[in-house]
Amino acid sequence: SNAATAVTKKAAEAKKLTAEVKRHTKKKSTLTKRRKTATARLKKDASAANRKAVATVAKELKTATSAQTKARAGKAVVSTELAALKTAAKRLTAYTKVIAAADRV
Repeated sequence: SNAATAVTKKAAEAKKLTAEVKRHTKKKSTLTKRRKTATARLKKDASAANRKAVATVAKELKTATSAQTKARAGKAVVSTELAALKTAAKRLTAYTKVIAAADRV
């Protein structure tokens, strides 16, 4: 039915967004560790290369954070829609069963 198809499509979209959020979270944690080591290296030796490394990591981290925020927002919307669709699909299935039972009488 159309309801089942809609639920399946939304579930696939939710799964994709969950994976995307997970990927961004992992990248963000990696970059946070890299920033920590780059900052420590900069404190020991304030060379231009070390300053550039810290700046590059900060820029990448900012990008990763914004991407993660965007993906999380999308995931929240999709999961809300999916929950509503599942509820509607269950109600529709129950309603269809009642009608089928009434037709048999």
